This record gives sequence, C-alpha cells and structure tokens, in this order.
Amino acid sequence: MKIIKIFTIIILFINQAFAQDQHEKPFDNPADYQLMGDWRGEWINPKIGYEAQKPELTAQVILKNVNQYEIVFLPQLGIRATPFKRFIVSTKADGSLSASENGWQFTFTEQTCTGKAMLNGVETAFVLKKHNNVSPTLSQKAPLGAVVLFDGTNFDNWKHTDGRPVTWKITNEKAMETVSGFWNKGENKKNGLGGNIETNTSFAANKLKFHLEFRYNLEPGLSGQQRGNSGLFFSGIGEFQILNSYGSEGYWDECGSIYKIQPPMVNAAAPALQWQTYDIEIVPDNTLESSNNALVTVWLNGVKVHNQVKITGYSSQRMLKISLQDHINKIQFRNIWLSELK
Repeated sequence: MKIIKIFTIIILFINQAFAQDQHEKPFDNPADYQLMGDWRGEWINPKIGYEAQKPELTAQVILKNVNQYEIVFLPQLGIRATPFKRFIVSTKADGSLSASENGWQFTFTEQTCTGKAMLNGVETAFVLKKHNNVSPTLSQKAPLGAVVLFDGTNFDNWKHTDGRPVTWKITNEKAMETVSGFWNKGENKKNGLGGNIETNTSFAANKLKFHLEFRYNLEPGLSGQQRGNSGLFFSGIGEFQILNSYGSEGYWDECGSIYKIQPPMVNAAAPALQWQTYDIEIVPDNTLESSNNALVTVWLNGVKVHNQVKITGYSSQRMLKISLQDHINKIQFRNIWLSELK
C-alpha cells in the first residue's frame, strides 16, 4: 500500500510539473497545426434519408495530446447537434490523420479530407475542405468617441487589483500576455509578479458596448478547466468565461458562458492559437418602472451566444470596472475598447 501511495504521489508531481511547463511555454506556431480546426463539405450523392435533401457534412479536428487528435463528424457547425461519430486518431509519419473503423474510412491531409461511411445503411463517400472561420469583428477599430483600453503599446489604463503596476508583458505583436503568479513554483507571486488586472477607471454602467480579442495556447494533454482558462469580469454583472473548450458541449463553465449563470446558446469557441472576439452589449432593463436589472447580449466570434440575458441586482446608475483574470494559463489579449451603445 505504501508503494502504491508513493507511486501515486510521484505521478501527481510529474503531472503538475508537466502542466506547469505547458502553461509557461511560448505560443505555438499555427502553421504547424494545419489540420486542427473546422472542416466543411458534403456527402457525395446520398440516396436516402434526410441527407439526400441536405447532404452537408462537417468535422472538428481537436488537439487532445501530442500528435493525437479527436475528430468529430457533425451534420452542421455552429449548432447543438448529435455527432455522427467521434474518433481518437494519432498523426501518421507524413502528418496526415486517417482511420478505418466502425464502418468509417477517412484521411485528412493538408486542406482536404476524403472518406466513406455507412449512411442510413448505404456506403456513401464524402469530401471535406478546411474552413478557416474568422470572426467578422476581428481587428474591428474602436468607433469615434470610444475609450480604448488597450491598443498594444502600454498598460496605462490598467493596474493589478491590489494596486500594483501591471506585471504582465506586451509582446512584439502588440498583445498583452499573462504572466502568472502561479508559475515558477509560486516564486512569481513572491516576487510580485502576476495576478488579475483591472481598469484604472470605473465606467457608467448605462448602455455599453465592449470589444475584446483573445487567444490561448495549445497545452496538449490538459483538459477541462486546465486549458486556456481566464475570465473577463464586469463588476456587478459577472464573468464571461475564456476557456479552450473548442469542440466541447459548451456548458455553463465553458467559453462563451456567463460563468455558472448561463451557458451559451451554442459553442462558438475557436481552436487554440486562433484570435477570437468577445462583443458584449449591456443595457438597463426598462420593462418595469423600477427595474434593477441589466440585459446582456454577447457575441463570441461573431455568433450570438446570449440574447438579452437578465442580470438581477444591477443598477444603471452604478459605476463598473472591467478586469482580466490570471488563471495560470498563458493568454493573450488585444484591441480592447468600450463605447456608448447608441
């Protein structure tokens, strides 16, 4: 029993050390992961069933571990749908992904996937092409009169929540990047590095429009709340979750959720390494004479994931601050601005 306990402690230590390395490592190069992401295509000449009328077929290729991917075949992207099939596939020597099991055969290589499967009892071929799904508001400029909270040059509009000057970094690509107090076995925190940051200024909470861009790293081998975890907070409203939940179910603690208040209507999270957008509108609820609620509408990567969600106990007369979370993971942010919603 003692040997088992010691072995378990050793494994936990190794896993923690590995996770620490994953959080701290530089951002990977997206060009090295060409197969990861969304794929769109169709069944070729299906004879029967719903697909004979609508032959659309899609897939998501999700990095799970080093050289290992989960491939999910779906009838359509951007909706909550039961998958046709899920596979765990390791990369071949040439970088391709292929499998032949459970009546399915397929190969993903460069920009094309070809295969066949039993569809409604009939062997049917399919073809998919890589689909680079870019948010329509990516790199959107702040409108005239907006408050630019971060333009890539300095942290003048931010401080740590305990009042310290910001100890995160600004990259050569003009993005802010987290430096976590949890890294370096906790020495970072002892040395005054890391922690959540918040705006220096409070803003009137009446009819706001907010824009932010973010991305997370790959972190293979990690899962759930360990990958790409951060948060965007509006005081008095709650947390808009940032998390690498690409290809997941989109629960109330995943990317796009108002954390543990409301799950997103669909999972619009993009794969790691891709720049993503949050666009948020907050207006007072004027449906009652003496309302103390806010209505929150949220777009993740241009997809509406919340539509006028009511947040109780909110006053349009209050002043709110905006904060970004240090949650161990290395996250980058850019192009952050706030304007009055007209």
